[in-house]
Amino acid sequence: MNGYDQDFVNCLEEGIVVVDRKHIILALNTSFINLLKALEITDVSQGKKFPADFSMVSVDEIDRAFKGNKTVSLREVFFNNRKQIFEISIKKIAIDEDRVILIFKDISLQVRAQGTLIESYTRLRAVLDSSFQNYFLLDKNGKIILFNQKSVKTFNELNLGLFSTGTRFADLLPVNLQSKFAIAHGKALEGENINSFISHEFDNRVYHFDVSMSPVLDGEGDIFGVSFSAHDISERIEAQLKITNSEENLKSILENTSAMIWSLDTNYCLQNFNNHFKKFVSSLGIATVQSGNKILHSLPNDAARFFLNLSELGFQGFAGRGEWNLETKEMSSINFEVRYAPIGEYPNISGISFIMLDVSDRKRHEEKLSEALNLAEEAAKEKAKFVSVMSHEIRTPLNSIIGNSYLLQEDLLSDEQKESVKLLRYSSEHLLSLVNDVLDFSKIEAGKLELEHRSFSLVEMIQRVAGSFRLQAQKKNIEIQFNTNESENCQLFGDEVRTRQIVSNLLSNAVKFTIEGEILISLKYHETAEKDMVLVTISVSDTGIGIPAEKLESIFESFKQGGSETNRQFGGTGLGLAISRKLADLMNGSLTVKSVEGEGSQFTVELPLKKSDEQAERKIDLWDIPAQARGLTFLLAEDNEDNIVLARRFLLKHKINLDIAKNGIEAVKMASEKEYPLILMDIQMPEMDGIEASKRIRHFNADVPILAMTATAFQEIREEAFAAGINGFIPKPFHPKSFYDTIARNLRLNLNKN
Repeated sequence: MNGYDQDFVNCLEEGIVVVDRKHIILALNTSFINLLKALEITDVSQGKKFPADFSMVSVDEIDRAFKGNKTVSLREVFFNNRKQIFEISIKKIAIDEDRVILIFKDISLQVRAQGTLIESYTRLRAVLDSSFQNYFLLDKNGKIILFNQKSVKTFNELNLGLFSTGTRFADLLPVNLQSKFAIAHGKALEGENINSFISHEFDNRVYHFDVSMSPVLDGEGDIFGVSFSAHDISERIEAQLKITNSEENLKSILENTSAMIWSLDTNYCLQNFNNHFKKFVSSLGIATVQSGNKILHSLPNDAARFFLNLSELGFQGFAGRGEWNLETKEMSSINFEVRYAPIGEYPNISGISFIMLDVSDRKRHEEKLSEALNLAEEAAKEKAKFVSVMSHEIRTPLNSIIGNSYLLQEDLLSDEQKESVKLLRYSSEHLLSLVNDVLDFSKIEAGKLELEHRSFSLVEMIQRVAGSFRLQAQKKNIEIQFNTNESENCQLFGDEVRTRQIVSNLLSNAVKFTIEGEILISLKYHETAEKDMVLVTISVSDTGIGIPAEKLESIFESFKQGGSETNRQFGGTGLGLAISRKLADLMNGSLTVKSVEGEGSQFTVELPLKKSDEQAERKIDLWDIPAQARGLTFLLAEDNEDNIVLARRFLLKHKINLDIAKNGIEAVKMASEKEYPLILMDIQMPEMDGIEASKRIRHFNADVPILAMTATAFQEIREEAFAAGINGFIPKPFHPKSFYDTIARNLRLNLNKN
């Protein structure tokens, strides 16, 4: 290589070295020498052997080049703490097959630039693919250069076809949009920015797009293409349409409602209102009603204060309602119900909304209803008072009839006379049962019937009820059977009187409606989830006339029986079953019936009763008045001569005398002058009633038993009597067992005490 060639080669940036087949360096330039120095290789020069340990090129690669194998490879080396990349070309010199030239080209900057370009492209792709918009980069001919994944997804959903780089964009669009696109594309190539909204129907749904087209410049500032972006705003447009429709509907509702609707802002200025409010305010003489008005300043003083108070509550975050009465010029009153609520959440409240309703008609109706209710309550009180008086008036003569019939039965009578007395007693007791049905029904209907809970033997009670009907059943050749496995000593806690009333009603009906055959009473106890409770099942079955299927439910209605023929044939009030079911309901139980017409019926009552730990009380015999009572004198306060005679005859059988007081005043006077072992006190007497007399006696005698004799059984009277110091009740008409039993129990307590 001559001097000129050497100078030329030394000017090249590439490192160049020429070697022969023996690896002797025939020529090398400055760039290669500098490369060796950078790699800290110094013992290399022209005429010397190519270093065998040169890391960038091996002697094997040089040998392969002599065999005609040209190689181009990349090598990475590190010097000056920086990675350098070299492209190394090894080939045999064409004009001299004994020489191989090695060219070392530093391409580090080029590789780094390519990496930066690739990284920038990757970032651009990531940005485009994460965009919610459909993006295309188009060339001057409208062909696709670049696109994002969103556009692929959208075009698939709209069935616009597949595309790739080089696809003509206009060919993808519907025909009616192609010309619009061409015009916009042309304007963008001229440097104009295009923004427009496009709506088009795809697959029976209208889509809405916000479209932008802008020119794209190259490094020289020349336009080389167009960017196209389309944002799907269909959901937003549909939501706006829904809001618009909703607002229109709301506006229509507000304008067509009978309510007056309006709102105030934070400055107490009128904000929104409907026509009803505008008309109302205009009727008050306020001519101008428009947004921004200080409306409260224009209202009457009382109205302004009212709405100001509600507004202050609303601005504190409260919602509620109030009532406002407007006195009109015609001296009439309009009643408004006003509802108020804050607009927004506290503390960011922007105003208060009001809804006003004219409730004048409703108020008038409420007043009428209140008056009607008061009248009904007064009528109910009068009815109760009337029933109480009638109870007393009816029971008083019945007391004499029934009591005397019991006494007559014990006298020496002929068979014919005894039969007459039995008929008299049966008829009077039947009349009494009718009266009791009516009175009980009245109390139940008035909600005045209260239950009394005490310990009793259910088995013993049923036995007694069954026994009271046996004579009547035997006359019809009907047998009454009572089946149970329960002990007579098993005590339950509940209302014995009402339970007995149910059983008695069922048994009475069974005897009444059974012509022949038998009546079966069964009693079973069932354990419940509550350990101290049992479910009692009492069934009364008969072989009587039965009940038609269509009448099974109506027989529990008031004054209903199996039919008019049944009523004529068997009599009765038709209240017994109605009362029994209501009593069962009051005791949280039930009363049901099964029946086949012509074969018989089965009535079943279920009652939840509490178990009682008390032992059964020793039965007091009918005539078990203590022997030491003989010769004693009781005080009887009674104004009815028949009752005086009857009581005296009942007690004379036990050698007990009576002092008589005709009213309460006499009773108090006599009780203060003489100490009696027992006082019989009529409740209803002239001048002073029995309750007041008992109160006064208790002031000076706390121990003497006072027994009330009454034909009135209302609970409030019983409570008042107990509060006055009365110890017990003897109901009228007198029943011997009840009469003697009550006297014996209270007299024993008093005698034992003394």
